[in-house]
Amino acid sequence: MDLFDLHSDTLTKCAEKGEPLFDGNLDFNLKKAQIFKKRCQTMAAFIPDSYRGEKATAYYKKLRNCLYKELELNKSIACLCRTKNEVINAVSENKQAVIFSVESAAALGGKIENIKAFYNDGVRIMSLTWNGENELASGVKGNGGITDLGKSVVGEMQRLGITVDVSHLNDRGFDELYDMGITPIIATHSNLRSVKNHPRNLTENQFKKIVSTGGVAGINFYTEFLGDDPFEYAFRHVYRMLCLGGENAVSIGSDFDGADFDRRLNSVEKITKLAEYLLSHGLTDDTVEKIMFNNALRVLGE
Repeated sequence: MDLFDLHSDTLTKCAEKGEPLFDGNLDFNLKKAQIFKKRCQTMAAFIPDSYRGEKATAYYKKLRNCLYKELELNKSIACLCRTKNEVINAVSENKQAVIFSVESAAALGGKIENIKAFYNDGVRIMSLTWNGENELASGVKGNGGITDLGKSVVGEMQRLGITVDVSHLNDRGFDELYDMGITPIIATHSNLRSVKNHPRNLTENQFKKIVSTGGVAGINFYTEFLGDDPFEYAFRHVYRMLCLGGENAVSIGSDFDGADFDRRLNSVEKITKLAEYLLSHGLTDDTVEKIMFNNALRVLGE
């Protein structure tokens, strides 16, 4: 079985609590992930809403340096990947592929020139916001849209090849981003609002727009976004997404080490049980393989 997870906050715990990436007390670690044949983990530099300007940029650099250090310590079994081909090469060598992302472009400190530096650091996915407002846009707790600076940032991200992540972006911001003609749009860790009513989840219309851009949405395991029974509700979200044309647009976005989870789905190796549940409820091998790995890999290539 393979796994490409589009979002975790593991890097924060490594940096703040000193947990080792190989075998630390984490929802995700390299040792546990070895249960998967091919494996790719997106690791986010999460910027809290209390951090703005230079403080936000400095915190990004702290998390970046932590990632580099941990990957150097584990270079025989893990590596940072910047392209689809690098992921393919890493997993063919039985290594853990790692994608570097940023959760909240407040990390830029309001400076568009920092995007090139982030790209050179290996960042390939970035969300505009977390839950609050920043210089670029408003999250689900704000009412604003995408600012002029935010639109310029999005344009530069598209030019360089950093994918825009709409998880945490509010509905107004989502509509404005879509109207900009951005492709692909992804939601690395967001479920469906029609299955679990929460503003952090996507409306069905938003999901269909993501599909139309060639993007994906990663199923988030956080109970408040997923539902009380992790396997049953993950299936409900997946099934409804498939009904909305999402055969090639559903992925995994666990949110490991960033939220509270049901004990049945609170660690990376337990995702094998989720795959078995999906198969036992009528999904084909091909569809489950797409959800677990192939859909995310496809979007990385685009």
